[in-house]
Amino acid sequence: MGCPDKAVIKSGGGSDLIRNPELAAKSHQKARKAGGLPISVKTRLGFSRVEEWHDWLNFVRARYFSFNNSPSNKERNE
Repeated sequence: MGCPDKAVIKSGGGSDLIRNPELAAKSHQKARKAGGLPISVKTRLGFSRVEEWHDWLNFVRARYFSFNNSPSNKERNE
């Protein structure tokens, strides 16, 4: 969700997902259904302006993460 390559953006991927959060949500849902592995998100703060970070990161956090219920690294390794 952060690749700035023009070819990737042109196809709707990478950092273009910041401008299209519903597509980002669909991609995440498909990845979740495809396998039982944890999913991580590497993202930029915004597509073209740093000010975009607030709405985008709140969307990502609310949609994908439950920080309070996540096991710690220690718990994962036990």
